[in-house]
Amino acid sequence: MADTYRRDISFLAYVDLLGTTYSSSTLATGYGAYIAQPLLRKAVEGREGDLSEEEARKIMTDCLRVLFYRDARSLNKVRDSYVCSGIVL
Repeated sequence: MADTYRRDISFLAYVDLLGTTYSSSTLATGYGAYIAQPLLRKAVEGREGDLSEEEARKIMTDCLRVLFYRDARSLNKVRDSYVCSGIVL
């Protein structure tokens, strides 16, 4: 989800190839912006600081499952990772 910047401000941001920036508590691109973004907003917004890693993984798994069912050309294999300041798992 999001880690802290300068250890006091939590943020999640996106920059495209044209330099357009967008920041929000949830982000999705491509097809996920149409299908998964509403699911992410419903599950996350208003409780960003209260989500555990387990809850975040469940939300992402649910969103990816919906995307898989909606797109006939996708694969059902997913790799996830956890990123925070100084640690990538």
